[in-house]
Formats: sequence, structure tokens, C-alpha cells
Amino acid sequence: MKTGVETIRILLIEDDADYAFLILRALKREGALFELIHLDTLHSSLKFLDQEPVDVILLDLSLPDTQGLETLTHVHSAVPEIPIIVLTGLDDADIALMAVKQGAQDYLAKGALVQTEALVRSIRYSIERMRILKELQHSEQKYRVLYEELKETQSRLIQSVKLASLGEMATGIAHEINQPLASILIRAEGLIDSWERGIPKDPMPKLKEIVRLVGKATVITNHLRVFGRDAKTHYQTTDVNTVIHNAFLLFNEQLHRQNIHITQDLAPNLPSIHCNMIQIEQVLTNLILNARDAMAESVVKELRVRSFLQEQEVVIEVADTGRGISQSKLPQIFDPFFTTKEVGKGTGLGLSISYSIVQEHGGHLTVETQENRGSVFRVELPAVRSNSNVSAQEML
Repeated sequence: MKTGVETIRILLIEDDADYAFLILRALKREGALFELIHLDTLHSSLKFLDQEPVDVILLDLSLPDTQGLETLTHVHSAVPEIPIIVLTGLDDADIALMAVKQGAQDYLAKGALVQTEALVRSIRYSIERMRILKELQHSEQKYRVLYEELKETQSRLIQSVKLASLGEMATGIAHEINQPLASILIRAEGLIDSWERGIPKDPMPKLKEIVRLVGKATVITNHLRVFGRDAKTHYQTTDVNTVIHNAFLLFNEQLHRQNIHITQDLAPNLPSIHCNMIQIEQVLTNLILNARDAMAESVVKELRVRSFLQEQEVVIEVADTGRGISQSKLPQIFDPFFTTKEVGKGTGLGLSISYSIVQEHGGHLTVETQENRGSVFRVELPAVRSNSNVSAQEML
């Protein structure tokens, strides 16, 4: 677009020759700064615009082949990047304002066209406003792309931390699966031994137990597969206690083997939450594993999980009797790459990502702690109100 001392090309679409003359005369007072092209129909103007560039359009809404705001619609649709100044009669202010709302950059009452200063100012302001609008649209598009890239990067980071958690839990998960498999093997060998020795025994109790143990192992492996997949933006309405149960499913036995006493105080009949189940489970998994690590040297190892309703929020608390967090480190606890664990243990991303996940769900993640006495991490999530619209996350 031409600016500064360069000539500004103006297309005047006006069927009244007298007004066209007034405009031409007003612009000539500015010397050679303006080049005026005059056409008197919509058809001829659109044909011209398809072939020739202009910097601004002066548009009369009443033409021989079109009337009213339809005139603006045709021109603006053909050349949305060119600023349009609507020309109107003194009693058409309402239509002129509607035209501005529909894409025109400015409007002028025809009676004021003899005032060169007002005409030139409107032309220059319209060109500048269009330039700024284009820059804003370009910036918006650029930041939208950056936002999507950031979301994708965050999604990959969440997945990486989740897989790292699975790797950390590998031994415990193997034990969770090996335990029912070992029991199946013992019962199967007992049945074979009885058969070979000809001892008449009813096999049904052992066969039923084998079926039960296979079902247990199947539940664990199926959940492991679900938890390990990349969960991007699939939200659903669910019971928070189900999410808590799933969080313990993969390493419940591991915690018991480390002499950690688990207490679950889960309120029944809680309102549902609208969430990405895998992401909220990942938050709880991270909190539970952190509690486990914090109690590594504790004499009393108690892990307490509560769920309850507070006002319009469903609350989950994960409490431990571990070493706690010093007050000097507390302000940084949710910062990326910050960790209270020993060097080589932990990425410093678990709590940071958990904090982001909870915030994206419209909730809060907070902590209360005392050194050498333990910590309580608190997850607050919006409850889904019955007979009401689901929260904004449903649109994601």
C-alpha cells in the first residue's frame, strides 16, 4: 500500500456527476498527491478492481445497478483488503454506521465533500486503519499458530513425563502382573498334579480362581495400555473416585511392599467432574509417587487420600507423613525443572505439568507442608452442576 509522498490511487464509485466533480476539485487542491478514477456503476467498478490496484474506494451506496448495504457487500467481498469510505446523504447516518460495522473504514456526508481537509483526512485515516487492521490480523494469525505449536509441545511434554512415570513404576507394575500369574501357575500345576496322580478332586474352585486372577491381570494390562497412550483433549464427565481408583491400580501392591499404609476416605455420591481422565489420573499418579518418595526414610509411612465436596468444587487431597518441604523452597515447588529430590532422581517437571493440567481444567493445585511432618497436596476441580450446561472444557 502506498504511503508518504507517493500518489494515492482513489476509485470513486458514484453515479452523480456533480458530486464526482466536487470530489475531484477538492482533491486537486492537494496537488499531485491523489489520482482519481471515476466509475458510475457497480458492474464496471468490480471489473476495474479485478484488473487494477487502488489504495482506497469512495463508494456511493445508491447506484443504477445496486442499492443500499448490498452495494457495500459486493465491493467488500470482491476486495476485502482495500479500505472503503461510504458516501451518504445527510439523512442517512444510520445506514452509514451500519456500513462501518459491516466493513467500511469510514463514511462521509456528501454535503461535506467540498471541505478538502475532511475528505483528505478520511482517506488517509482509512488507509492507515486498514494497514493497522492487516497487521493485527497477521499478528493474530501468527500468535494462533504459536499457540497451537505451544499446545502441541505441551502435549508431547505431558506424554514424555507420563512415560517417564511408567518407567519409574515398571518394577511395581511387573509385580502387580506377576502376582496373579504366579497364583495362576500354582493352581494350574495343582490341577495337573491331581490329574496325573488320579486323585479325584473337584477342579471347579481352582478353575474359577484362575478365571478371577486372569481377569485381574487383564484389568491391569488394559489400564496400562490406556494410561500410556497420548491423551490430548478428550474430555468426559466422570466420577472422581473412579479416577482415584485407577491411579492406584498400577502400583497399589508396590506401595504395600514398601510398608506404606494406604487410607482412602472417598465421599460417596459426589458430583461428577468434566475432565480428561488420563490427565487427571496422571496428576494423581505424580502426587502419589512423590508421596512415596518423600516417605522413603520415614518411620511411619501413611498415605491418605480424601475426596469431598467444598462449595462448587470437588476436592482431592493426597497427604503423606514424609519429610515435607522447606519454606524456602515452597514458592518454587510448581516451577519447571525444580525438584527437592536428589540429583538424578526426578525430572523436576511432574508438579509443574500437574499444575498446568489442573489449571487447564479450571481448577487449582495447592500444597500445605511442614518439614519432617509431611505434606498435603490439594486438587480442586469444578463440579458439574446437574441440569446445567457442562463447563467450557467440553468444547475443547
